[in-house]
Amino acid sequence: MSDRALALSALSVSRTAAAGGWVLAAGHAITLRPQVAGMLHITQGRIWVTENGPHPAQPDRCGDVFVQAGASLALRAGQCVVVESYAAPGSAAEARLHWTDAPRRLSWPARIAEPAAELRLALAHVGQALGQVAAALGRLTGGLLGLDVPARRSW
Repeated sequence: MSDRALALSALSVSRTAAAGGWVLAAGHAITLRPQVAGMLHITQGRIWVTENGPHPAQPDRCGDVFVQAGASLALRAGQCVVVESYAAPGSAAEARLHWTDAPRRLSWPARIAEPAAELRLALAHVGQALGQVAAALGRLTGGLLGLDVPARRSW
């Protein structure tokens, strides 16, 4: 997770070597408020997440969710959640978390800009090749008719 992606409020989080990852000590909590939508992946341990409302899809949901290692939680941009490491009996005492930004949706012109540039380049190469074919056919025809057509050197 980039530093711009989340605002964190806690001293109980230690940054791991991998970009986008944290270790949350048992019983400690952090507040996450992502600036961009993304996924919070739990790679070790168990977390207790309290989400801010409203919860329109599930009106009876109180906002507390327990998430196990191997699961992920989708967060919206600006959504505020409190994440606490919650050790179940016999499980890891700390939680390891990893953040990935959601893929950005590009506008229609942005999605076609790169393929259009590649197509332009490919068509330019096709035009060059057709020009070389036409020149070769001209030389071949001239040779068959007994005309002295010098080969054009382009290097």
